[in-house]
Amino acid sequence: MSEPLHNPAAPTGVVSYDAHEDEHSRELARHTHQVSSICFSPNGRLLVTASNDEITGVGEVRLWDVERHKELRFMRGHSSRISAVRFSRDGRAVASAGHDGTVRLWNISDGRELLRIWAHFGRVYDIDFSPGGEQIASGGQDQRVRVWNAHTGERLTELPGANAASIGHVYSVAFAEEGRLLAAGAEDGHLHVWELGKRGHERFDIRGHWGIVESLAWSPGAHLLASAGSDYNIRMWDTRTGERHAILQGHSDAVTCLAFSPDGDLLASAGADRTLRLWYGATGHQALVVEELPHEIYALSFSPDGRSLVAGTWNRKTGGERPASALRLWQVSELLAKFGT
Repeated sequence: MSEPLHNPAAPTGVVSYDAHEDEHSRELARHTHQVSSICFSPNGRLLVTASNDEITGVGEVRLWDVERHKELRFMRGHSSRISAVRFSRDGRAVASAGHDGTVRLWNISDGRELLRIWAHFGRVYDIDFSPGGEQIASGGQDQRVRVWNAHTGERLTELPGANAASIGHVYSVAFAEEGRLLAAGAEDGHLHVWELGKRGHERFDIRGHWGIVESLAWSPGAHLLASAGSDYNIRMWDTRTGERHAILQGHSDAVTCLAFSPDGDLLASAGADRTLRLWYGATGHQALVVEELPHEIYALSFSPDGRSLVAGTWNRKTGGERPASALRLWQVSELLAKFGT
């Protein structure tokens, strides 16, 4: 059984389920649409989720107490869908990125909006905090990656430079653990890695996928970068050389999300094919697959201790039924014991 994350006394809330046991699967009614992004707090006690209202399309950020099975905050300010949410490195604030072109910073103690950055012309697709928490990177529809002061909202860097060729819509951004490298994935399948300490020197630009680069994940130590694409494949790259380390095949539809475990031993992937897969981080060999899940998965996050894996899901039901949106939590050790190869 998965570790319970649902309060049985409450009609709605964070829920958990066991793979292949639908009687343990419940709808997260607090979100009425796709859970587009999730993130654990640095101490693992809180979880932040992003979605949008099914009727109005307005973005919603919700903060959850994992241990007490309780929603703590509901934050609304974006005028349209929210693409990504991230905890600050000190755990005191949450950043959100919206299709309204803004990045917003929220105080988790009272839900107040602390900072609003007009980050991109058009949609902001992804954000990430630098390891020190002083900077926020954003990627957007205007084909730019920008780095911002997380306290003042001042723009610090724009990548690529104003005279560089277009890289297409930027769907994913990720800081490496040591903060010196910043990666971005674009709609044309290219991956870009810049060295920020060298005024945005581009370390490499490679054609990684046929189609959109949906998600990026750095391994601890930043020696490997994993990328997921709409071409159904995952690739792992040696960031010292830019050479491909491994190609991970098995998904039968777009791979929408990736997450490395904190120790780097495992890489989790999921997507539109309704499967969850774990891969060995060093080799790229598949450790397990959970198939025929009741929902597509659009977001993944390991707990800071690496023991739990949570997924944000979405099921487009037909026949007049309400679409189901849920959070699902697994214990990694139990997944490996039940489904491992």
